[in-house]
Formats: sequence, structure tokens, C-alpha cells
Amino acid sequence: MSSFFNELKQRKVYRVAVGYAVVAWLVVQISATVIPAYHAPEWILPLVITAVALGFPVALVLAWAFDIEGGAIKKTPESTVATVSGANDVESGCSPPWFNYQCACDRWLLAMASVAQSLDRSTTSARDNASNHGKKRCRAAV
Repeated sequence: MSSFFNELKQRKVYRVAVGYAVVAWLVVQISATVIPAYHAPEWILPLVITAVALGFPVALVLAWAFDIEGGAIKKTPESTVATVSGANDVESGCSPPWFNYQCACDRWLLAMASVAQSLDRSTTSARDNASNHGKKRCRAAV
């Protein structure tokens, strides 16, 4: 279990969690002060708080999977902590307990990217078809 916490430290998940908590607290405090001044509906503040709370696990998963190095976002390399301790020994068939979760998160992110790409393609093709159909109608009317 200590290797898991060392892995969290190496991947800077603690730093992201603390940073997110500080910024989230600030956002909620500012929202609680500013929203009544604009006479917004009462359901806006709980919506902001819920959105901030739901963003926390997403931020932790992204902190686990990616690093920011030199202004570029890169996938976090394999663990040096787990490799040194032998917890990630592929030959022995052992894998750390978080490995399956990481693979599941990677597959989920790839699936979401694939869905977004296919939606973009279908939207583009539908838009092209609609514009071509409109052109045919205009030519027929002339």
C-alpha cells in the first residue's frame, strides 16, 4: 500500500488535489458572494457547488494519467517506484492493484475520444448533406 502512496506522490496527484481544493473553495466562496448580487435563481449556487465537486475526481484521474512538462501535456511514464519495488514485474505476472483501474481509465478516455470523433464526422457529413440538398433545391427552383 505504501507503493501506491509513493506513486501518488511521484505523479503529483497530491499537488493537484490540494490545488483543486483551494481553487474550488475560492470559486464557491466567490460564487456565494457574487451570485446574489446578480439576482440569479437560487438553484445556481448548488449547481456550481455540484459541478466543482464532480470535477474533483476527474482532475485526480487526469493528474494520474498525464504530466505537464515544458508546457506540453504528456502521458505519465510507467512508474519508477513500482519498478524498483518489483510490484510491476511483468515476468512474474504481478501487477500493482491500481494497474487495472489505470487501464480502464485509459480505455474509457480512448472510447470517449472515439465517440467524439465519430460524432464530429457524422455532424460534418450531415451538414455537408444538408448544404448539398439545399443547393439542389435552389438549382431546381431556378
